[in-house]
Amino acid sequence: MRWDLSPRLRVDLVAFSGLNLSGERRLVEMHAVGGRKGDLEPGDLRSLAFLAPVGTRLILATSEDPDAWEAHPWRCIRVLAGSHALTKEGRPVVRIPDVDWLDAHDAHRADPDFQATFDEAASLSTGTGWTFGRPGPLKGNVRWIRIDHG
Repeated sequence: MRWDLSPRLRVDLVAFSGLNLSGERRLVEMHAVGGRKGDLEPGDLRSLAFLAPVGTRLILATSEDPDAWEAHPWRCIRVLAGSHALTKEGRPVVRIPDVDWLDAHDAHRADPDFQATFDEAASLSTGTGWTFGRPGPLKGNVRWIRIDHG
């Protein structure tokens, strides 16, 4: 898995091999001084919890090509004011029970009766809202994770 991390960010990405935040759990910690503890394989990421400061964005891309990744399926998840939940410790978190489908930012389970895709965006710069991207099969296909000050 390729990682691009902005400096001075303290975030945790909790990836699950199953839907609805279930299955094998993998924790990847990114520290403010630039270190990263943990890694993921593409099959580890079917659902996730993203713990990060408000204003941070997570980009899941199925291509590692820096010039053409937006032509392939990708998803941007942003921690925005009013579009996140809080952990027991008071940290902002966005939960994604199925990386291919849209659910509420604080959902614990995907709702199969109301499956909808996230908003489509032609590029990262044209996307709006707390999540958007180019819909397509992300489960088992994510090759590049970017985390930055969105």
